[in-house]
Amino acid sequence: MNKGQRKGNGCRTFWSLLLSVLWVAGGGTALGRARGLGADQVRPTITLLVFNYAAIDERRLVEAEKEASRVFDRAGVTLSWHACGGTGQPVSDLACASDDDPRMIKVRLVKRILDGSHLTDDGTLGFAVGQMATVSYVRAQEISNAEIENVECLLGYAMAHELGHVLMPGRPHTADGIMRADWDTVDLSRISQGSLSFRADEKALIRAEAKRMGGAGAVVSIASHH
Repeated sequence: MNKGQRKGNGCRTFWSLLLSVLWVAGGGTALGRARGLGADQVRPTITLLVFNYAAIDERRLVEAEKEASRVFDRAGVTLSWHACGGTGQPVSDLACASDDDPRMIKVRLVKRILDGSHLTDDGTLGFAVGQMATVSYVRAQEISNAEIENVECLLGYAMAHELGHVLMPGRPHTADGIMRADWDTVDLSRISQGSLSFRADEKALIRAEAKRMGGAGAVVSIASHH
């Protein structure tokens, strides 16, 4: 993502704090109901299996998950996070062990993005290919150190962006919103304020795909590796 000129407020504005209170009080669903989803509209839920092989601090990871959840909540989709352990920990949960299930959508949280045997040199924050999405935790740290006070905030939005690619296959980047190819200073400021979102047409596509996946019993898998 492109760099900006100054840091934002690290997703800690009054509005984002208010959203956090509502999220906890409503179990992650109150905001969706408040936004007027009709009784005939089924609010889809995507279950995320989290493999923290990158050894991200649990507090940071939980906060990043909350940021991504808020983005998808505004799209009318609930994200349900399921911890599957981390580095050196055995995977005993059958759902977590089904890593080769073709229905799984994987999002890898890696230290750095590899291009063959070499590190990328273009500052890539993330990418998605097929049903695999990848986000660089180190790159998120580098950008947050320069632009945003809160790495959890940027990590959450990067995860949401790449999940957007997975849920909207073949959909190109947009000129505005969270699905821009390169976030500029305006976008980073909106990320800091917790207000960067999917566009209306993207929200409809994501809801439709989430409902289709739910009907097929699919599970989204988030896997973070070295």
